Amino acid sequence: MHRGQDLEVITQLLALAAIELTISPAATFTEAQLLHAARAYAEPEIRLEELDFGIVLAFSCSATGLLQKHAGGRYSLR
Repeated sequence: MHRGQDLEVITQLLALAAIELTISPAATFTEAQLLHAARAYAEPEIRLEELDFGIVLAFSCSATGLLQKHAGGRYSLR
């Protein structure tokens, strides 16, 4: 896979992880929880690097992204 495909895969892993962590409409989760859940979906086939995860997380928190960042380093689905 080239880098663009890697980031697309990581975007999907992040989405799956966020959905899993959203146990109620008001649910929030930390970056560490999100990374842990995404790695559970990825490994052993895909090695999820923190740098790549951070890039995708930042994009996912943009105005059109999947996630919303809250105070205290917490996130939720939009």
